[in-house]
Amino acid sequence: MKKRREKAADKRRRALQRFMAERGLTPAEWARRARISSSALYNFLNSYSDSLSIQTLDALARAAGVSTARLVGDDKTNEPVSFPRVTVIGHVEAGIYVENPEWAPDMRFDVAVPMDNDVSQRAFGLRVKGCSMNRVYPEGTILICIPVWDFDGEISSGDRIICRRRNRHGSYETTVKELAFDLSGRAWLWPRSDDPQYQTPIAVPWPPPDEVDTAFADEHEIAVIAIVIAAYQMEAASRRQGKSR
Repeated sequence: MKKRREKAADKRRRALQRFMAERGLTPAEWARRARISSSALYNFLNSYSDSLSIQTLDALARAAGVSTARLVGDDKTNEPVSFPRVTVIGHVEAGIYVENPEWAPDMRFDVAVPMDNDVSQRAFGLRVKGCSMNRVYPEGTILICIPVWDFDGEISSGDRIICRRRNRHGSYETTVKELAFDLSGRAWLWPRSDDPQYQTPIAVPWPPPDEVDTAFADEHEIAVIAIVIAAYQMEAASRRQGKSR
C-alpha cells in the first residue's frame, strides 16, 4: 500500500511541475494567487511531503483557471485548451512622463491568460520598464490589471497597484507600487527596488477615485487607478539563455 501511495504522489507531483513549466508559474506566486501556504506547495513539489489536501488543490486550480482534474493529470480529454486574451496597452516606468499614457493601437498586443472570461473582459495589460519594482517585477514583466472602479474585492496592504500622476504640462507618469497602510490608516506607495533612488514611499489619497476622470484634481497629485491581479515574467535562467554561447 505504501508503495502505491508514493507512486500516486510522484505522478501528481510531476503533473504539477509540468503544469507550472507550461505556464511559467513559480511556487511563491501561484500560492499567493491561490491564497494558500507557499510552504505546503514547496514541500510537496520538492518531495518533503507526499500529499496536498483537496482544498489546496482546488484553490490552485481556481487560481490557474482550470479544473482540479486537469491540474493533477486526471483529465484524459484531448481537447485543445484556449485561454482568454488580454490586451497590453502601455507600460509602467517611474520618473518618465508621456503625453498619452496608452500606446497607439498598432503598438498593442494580446497575451493569453489563465483566468475566467468575466475577469479577462475587465482586464488590461502593462509592460514593466525600469527598475523601480525590480525586486518583484523584472523589466519586461507583463502585469494583468483591473481598474479599481471595476474591482469587486477589498484592496489591502501588500497588493500591487498601478498609480498615475499628471504634471503641469498635462503629461502622465504611470508606475506600479506596493500598497501599505500605516497605523493611522494612511495609504503609502512603496517601490520594491534595489536602486536607492527608488526606495522612498509616497503618500497617496485614499480611498481611490470613483473613475479616472476624477483622479487628478490637483497638479502633481498621484492616484491609484488599477490593481495587479497577475504577473507573467521570464525566469532568470531564461533571460541568461544564449549569453554564454
